[in-house]
Amino acid sequence: MYGALERRTMTEPCPLSTETLIAYWLGELPSTEADQVEQHYFACASCAGRLEGITRLGAGVAQVVQLGAVDASVTQEFIDNATAHGLTIREYHLDPGQTVRCTAAPSDDFVALHLALSAIDVGAVDAVDVAVEWTNADTGAREAHVVESVSFDRTRGEVVFLHSGERIRSLPKSDWQMQAILHGKAGDTRVGPYMLNHTPWEQLSHS
Repeated sequence: MYGALERRTMTEPCPLSTETLIAYWLGELPSTEADQVEQHYFACASCAGRLEGITRLGAGVAQVVQLGAVDASVTQEFIDNATAHGLTIREYHLDPGQTVRCTAAPSDDFVALHLALSAIDVGAVDAVDVAVEWTNADTGAREAHVVESVSFDRTRGEVVFLHSGERIRSLPKSDWQMQAILHGKAGDTRVGPYMLNHTPWEQLSHS
């Protein structure tokens, strides 16, 4: 899908993955591979711009990639800064009870899920957990867990999860269901469900 860089010895496609750029920035690559990455981004304006964006955003982006799952919640400001610095973020907005089809393209650095809390008075909310359940569409296998104490935007009335694009691309065809659990002095309130039908990019028709 991507053209090969002339005289390039790396097997990594061009542009370089976000994971590789972050590993380079953090100094986690073997010296030989780090040299190859350095040679590449000096010759590639796209990767150079993305690395600059990653550097400016700092630990926030690195944390998302290192966690690799649905454990990182961010703000709209973070997403706006990321896109302004050249990173590609695919965004999905879900209202309670809504089902959305989703995927991750090869060029997506991240995928963001916006979970609207609707008419809930978030001013009275002390903390938010999110219950996540997903089912493999081919095997029927299920997994479930709860992400505790996620950050949420009181002004916009939403929770935003940021996922590594690489993580989403590794997922099989699957169905996801999420519920926000709002904790307040008056007790707990469940909002949702938010439902996603995930299909790997290569299984979609792009004609």
